[in-house]
Amino acid sequence: MPTSPNSSPAMRLQFAKRLGKFRLEWITKAVERFLGCGDYRRGIARIQCTNPDCRAEYFRPFSCSVFHLCPSCSQKRTLLLGEYMNEQLLLRLPHRQFVFTLPKVLRVFFRHDKRLHGEISRLVYGLVRDFTTAAAGGGIRTAAVVVFQSSGQFARWNPHWHGLFLEGGFDREGRFVHVPTVDLVKMSGCFRQRVIAFFLERKLLNERLAKNMLEWTHSGFSLDASIRIPAGSAKTREALAQYIVRPPVSLEKLLVQEGGTDTVVYRAPYNDYFRTDTKVFPAVEFLVEVLQHLPDSRSRLLRTYGLYSSRARGTWARSPHLLRLAPEGWKRDHPPHPSLRIGPPDEPQPELSVSAKQSRSAWARLIKKVYEADPFTCPRCHNPMKLIAVITDSAVGDQDPATPHQDRQATPRSGSRLPQLIPSPCPRGGSLSLRHRRTGPPSACGHRKTPKLPISPSCSPRIGLRHILPLTTPVRGRREAFVLAIRQKGSYSNCYH
Repeated sequence: MPTSPNSSPAMRLQFAKRLGKFRLEWITKAVERFLGCGDYRRGIARIQCTNPDCRAEYFRPFSCSVFHLCPSCSQKRTLLLGEYMNEQLLLRLPHRQFVFTLPKVLRVFFRHDKRLHGEISRLVYGLVRDFTTAAAGGGIRTAAVVVFQSSGQFARWNPHWHGLFLEGGFDREGRFVHVPTVDLVKMSGCFRQRVIAFFLERKLLNERLAKNMLEWTHSGFSLDASIRIPAGSAKTREALAQYIVRPPVSLEKLLVQEGGTDTVVYRAPYNDYFRTDTKVFPAVEFLVEVLQHLPDSRSRLLRTYGLYSSRARGTWARSPHLLRLAPEGWKRDHPPHPSLRIGPPDEPQPELSVSAKQSRSAWARLIKKVYEADPFTCPRCHNPMKLIAVITDSAVGDQDPATPHQDRQATPRSGSRLPQLIPSPCPRGGSLSLRHRRTGPPSACGHRKTPKLPISPSCSPRIGLRHILPLTTPVRGRREAFVLAIRQKGSYSNCYH
């Protein structure tokens, strides 16, 4: 990285010019996290079969969650957002995708000012809403999801906006007014005028350049609305939702040439602008091209408007016409209020255990969805598996995770930042127990509440994998070995849940 001691001043200047001087520190930290993705030394989760006659187990490392850079974590984000928009957000009505692009003279403003793309997103929504309302002949409530994308072909800097807009809207009586088409030529001209006025108002353009841009024959402003999503096509809805939130680089298009060449070959469909379908990058140049699309921390790239905004979705349950068309996932999470009934009350539902909650985690669902393999199903006896320990001690890295008891893995590497288990003292003098960072099981003495008190190293030795999980111990005797190791290290009782 450019901020490392081994970087030359010329390389640091190159990175600062392309990526921004004040973003180098954040980008360096993101790259360091990416290099540790899937590293067993930075934390692992131990998953074991619940069948006492099997006890098959495997370990799963943590992920980095550096989106737009890590291919694995970016793919996870793409699948989750596509699933969320299909099952929780988009109404079962026809939608249309709009793509808005800007000329090159305006793209440079979005490189370092991350607030501009949010304001242009609101401008795009207001433009389509005004044209849809005018075509409907009256006031209607519409909805949209607008996503900002900064990458074009061959990972070049090309800021543009993808929007999934409802084809029409609802009037005051709750009736849906379908507006299949609008005047795209007139909308494109209006988009150019509003964007130029936006930059002129913020004094990013002078009046002379703004006037010239309004008279350009080939203005560089473009609008595409050729893709339509039918109301009953769930697969098309989810596939298009994944497309608009895709990462800037796909591994399927990359070819790294080995043997000391230090070059990267990027393949893409043939483009008339580039007049080629392949481009060769030096390794450092390709790294700069990819890192320029890395968003800042807490940067919002996806925005919802109209009926899809958070405030409007809170009123769906009180609107019968919206409740009838709501996605199935939203209906499951927002059941109707139970009516008054006479009779004995229902049996209380059992409290979810840690393993039951973990079985619904994102990484487990995505592995099952993509690879058709459930990570919480034992590959040997097909019984449920559960999370039994999460270890974040750096001493884990001193041991090789590839042990004879870990060759039973049946799932590929995935990433999920799992909760950390930490020792927690009992306030009434009882023994210690491993509990979740926020909420967890009672301590060994039976008291329910356990405050978050610090533990001094003098009274509680640090427990790592080498202390509590002797991998050379047979599977059936690990519980006893764990208890014995805990009692030898300090005044701990059996806390292995």
